[in-house]
Amino acid sequence: MGHHVTLCDLSAEMVARARQAAADKGVIDNMHFVQCAAQDIAQHLESPVDLILFHAVLEWVAEPQEMLRTLWSVLRPGGALSLMFYNANGLLMHNMVVGNFDYVQLGMPKKKTYAVAGLSAFPAAGLWLAGRAGLAHYR
Repeated sequence: MGHHVTLCDLSAEMVARARQAAADKGVIDNMHFVQCAAQDIAQHLESPVDLILFHAVLEWVAEPQEMLRTLWSVLRPGGALSLMFYNANGLLMHNMVVGNFDYVQLGMPKKKTYAVAGLSAFPAAGLWLAGRAGLAHYR
């Protein structure tokens, strides 16, 4: 296994779980674990990275454009940034499949409401669509 992976999470419990999973899979020597806010990851990296997986996170940060700039700053030239967003239709289908019909009929009320950055955050961060294959790829 030639990949070196840095895992970042704000939750100490999630970092501990990831560390245990890596140990169980025998890949812990290829891992670097960082407990910090995603906005602070640049302080914990020694060099730019080839790939960033930032899935279901951007919609939860207060300053999405600034977060994108931070991610871009730690990505090596030619690297890839993979972003995925909260998908309301996916949530609806999931709840239907698992039988949460009452929740769906109530309109799937949320405990907290946050504005989703969506695609409008990218031009403001100086990013553009490089290609699309089911998922959008930005660079």
